[in-house]
This record gives sequence, structure tokens and C-alpha cells, in this order.
Amino acid sequence: MLKYYELETGLSFLGEAIEAKTGEPAPSDNVGTRFENDVFLMRSYCWGCDTCDNRDWDDDTPYERCEPNFLYKPTGLSIEWYKHAGRGVEIVSGDSTPAQWAYIVVACAVSLNLEESHEL
Repeated sequence: MLKYYELETGLSFLGEAIEAKTGEPAPSDNVGTRFENDVFLMRSYCWGCDTCDNRDWDDDTPYERCEPNFLYKPTGLSIEWYKHAGRGVEIVSGDSTPAQWAYIVVACAVSLNLEESHEL
């Protein structure tokens, strides 16, 4: 079973790597950007789009939740957090051991092709 700090460390690392790659704010931060490639998706916390839990509760229109904050596409591992990747982190779909999580973080980092980054 993964520990909270293991998830937080991996997500923060990936967020900083995405920031280095794109020059955009890290998706692991409070108001970061959205990033997606063939391997994973990562986005910041949603502050009130019309398809998430932050919708207008007086509106009875059915809705679907936003995409997860982190999705590892090969396994479907899905992670969500509250405001930033170090707060309220939880796996909402799938499961991972510490060794599997380390593999996922490395696979995601490799997929960024950091040799072509904005700030290396």
C-alpha cells in the first residue's frame, strides 16, 4: 500500500518536470496547467468548472466529475487531490505498490523527453 508522502513526492516531481518541459505552471500546484501525452494526464485542481463537484448546487442538471488530476493511461491508475498534490491525495481508481508507483513516475518522466525542455 502506498503511503501519502510517496504519492505526493512522485506527483510533485512530475509537476516540476512538466513545468521545466513546458515553461507553464506545474499541474501539481494550486493553479497550474493541464498536461497530457500518450502515457499520462496531469492537471491542477478544478476551481469550479461546470462539470465537477464545484458546480452550482441549485442547478439540477446531471453532471459528470472532471477528469482526474492524474491518470496513468497504461493501467488506468487515477489520482485526485484537493488544491495541490500535497493535500488530500487519494487513489480513486486502480492500485499501486511502492515499486509500481516508482515505475510509473519514471515512465511518465521518460515520456516527457526532457532533453527538449524549456529550462534544462
